[in-house]
Amino acid sequence: ARAEEDARRRARAAERRERALPRVEPLGADRDFDTYWTFPRLADDARPPSPLRVWKRARPTVPDDVLSPTDIAQPAWTLFVGDKEIRDLAASLDDRGVRERDLKAALLDLVPPESADTASLFVS
Repeated sequence: ARAEEDARRRARAAERRERALPRVEPLGADRDFDTYWTFPRLADDARPPSPLRVWKRARPTVPDDVLSPTDIAQPAWTLFVGDKEIRDLAASLDDRGVRERDLKAALLDLVPPESADTASLFVS
């Protein structure tokens, strides 16, 4: 009985942690292995919802003549804000590659459908 109660208590604690700290994973990667991210927006009734944001994390480059870990370039971040910029980003991706095709689908899932024109972003 004691072991069952401990297991239930651990399960409830894990569930609370999962709700409070959602796991954040990248939306996907492009042909250069740069990763794209979106982070949960906090709900706040006092302010209007912020526009959708997607961050691109450029893969850090390692020059051939690296002498120490401090010589390695830090990753650069780029921010895309709003539905239009995210749709434009999705339109710039190439459907022929698996990574970019999956990334494009993930980006388009984030934005509300604009019109029938959105369907033209996927080319067979």
